[in-house]
Amino acid sequence: MKILFCYFNLNSPISYSFGVASLSAILKSQGYDVTVLHLNERFIDKNEQVFNQLSDIDILCLSAISSQQKYIIAFLKQLKTLNLPVITIVGGLLATFNPEAISNLCDYLVMGEAEITLPRLIKQIERGEQSDNKIMQKFYPTLFNSSPMDMEAFDYDRIIDMKRGWAEIMLSRGCPFECSYCFNQNIKKLFGQHNIRFKPIKMVIQEISNFRDLCPHLKVINFVDDNFTLNYDYLSLFLIEYTAKIGLPFLCATRSEFINKKTMDLLSRHGCRLVRMGIESGSDHLRAGELNRHCTTESILKAITLLKSYDIEIGLFNMIGIPGETEDDIRKTLELNAAIKPATSKRTILLPFPGTSIYERWKSDIDIDLLINQTNYNSCESVFTFGKQWKEMINYYGAYWDKELSLLAGIKYDYRWDDSVVWREDYYGIA
Repeated sequence: MKILFCYFNLNSPISYSFGVASLSAILKSQGYDVTVLHLNERFIDKNEQVFNQLSDIDILCLSAISSQQKYIIAFLKQLKTLNLPVITIVGGLLATFNPEAISNLCDYLVMGEAEITLPRLIKQIERGEQSDNKIMQKFYPTLFNSSPMDMEAFDYDRIIDMKRGWAEIMLSRGCPFECSYCFNQNIKKLFGQHNIRFKPIKMVIQEISNFRDLCPHLKVINFVDDNFTLNYDYLSLFLIEYTAKIGLPFLCATRSEFINKKTMDLLSRHGCRLVRMGIESGSDHLRAGELNRHCTTESILKAITLLKSYDIEIGLFNMIGIPGETEDDIRKTLELNAAIKPATSKRTILLPFPGTSIYERWKSDIDIDLLINQTNYNSCESVFTFGKQWKEMINYYGAYWDKELSLLAGIKYDYRWDDSVVWREDYYGIA
């Protein structure tokens, strides 16, 4: 049985999908013939390029995130007109938290993590057993006891080269926090106590070794876990192995609550060059209220001071377009960035997707059609209907974040197209 995965990554920073690479590895280990197509302007950007490869495909699997909804819906509608004998399965966050948007356009939806559910569904299809329930709703938490990610799924070296030699790696799934703009609050309801899980250290080291062997452009490991320092005991054991067997400089992300001397000693000793954290807003009341992030500006600055004492660079995540936000709030966010002078400053405009608590709270004030058309968190426009003047203010600061930050910081920050981040003039990477 031949299976084709399509990963939609259009009009957004280029990336590969850990979920698709994991599923591809599992299905290949079970004897299936699996191919992955990466839909991105630098690879495949026309639906017809996919349709031309479907003549001998039995099952088409689409990985669907909310910001790619308009492309996925257009693809599925066009596919239906061709009347091809291919079974379509859609999974991902869009299928999990907004299934009504696509349920009538595909044969099956897989909700939640798919490493157990998808192979079971495919075996059922292979046996000719048709299910009356097209929505597979068993939310099996993956325990990471399968094989490492498929290194043939994507053109990893080309992607890494486009990302300045940075390879993205993930150690864990899950997060203990419930930020209002994130799906995690509802993911926690699905998985409960199994929400946070860590890969076996041996598997992670094998995955990074595979990248190093296959990707000549690899210079830096970018750990993309939401909270890299969440589990100190796991992290300390992992970094011993990482230093001994890999030894490349690395970046990571965490929260100010997890930055302390013990953890920083560990990161510094094992080659961490940059730590990213989300301050999101310079306003304590917006951060704690609308965003449900309970860390104060005082605690953030305390963590920054500790980071700087270890000569580790800082990357900041910022968010504008928050309900109730004023220009004074945005200026506070910029001023906080300017005071810190981070190596990188990433700003996003808040997109309240279905499945988040902020969407539920404000959905009567959201332009749904406009939301569907936002495909890039970093170059989007506000979708809230709070009036023309408010929207113009948000869109201005979204477009001129680098200019405003440069004026306040007294240091030039340059916008980089590849990941929609502004970079401090004297900082061009860590390799």
